[in-house]
Amino acid sequence: MFHQPDRKRVKAWSLWQPVFDFVEVLTAFQVALLTIYDMCKAADRGMVITDVKLLEKHGGKSGSRVA
Repeated sequence: MFHQPDRKRVKAWSLWQPVFDFVEVLTAFQVALLTIYDMCKAADRGMVITDVKLLEKHGGKSGSRVA
């Protein structure tokens, strides 16, 4: 996590090779974010999870992608 005024940025990456698709990785990431939200909701009910996106991927049928 990187602290910015009134924001937190969370980055994740996967070392799984072709076994998993990026959709499963993004789903697991969202579950992790919801877990963090659940643990922190007592401190701040106004939290919002936004801008979850795939920034980079390599491999697979469509090759590499960098946002």
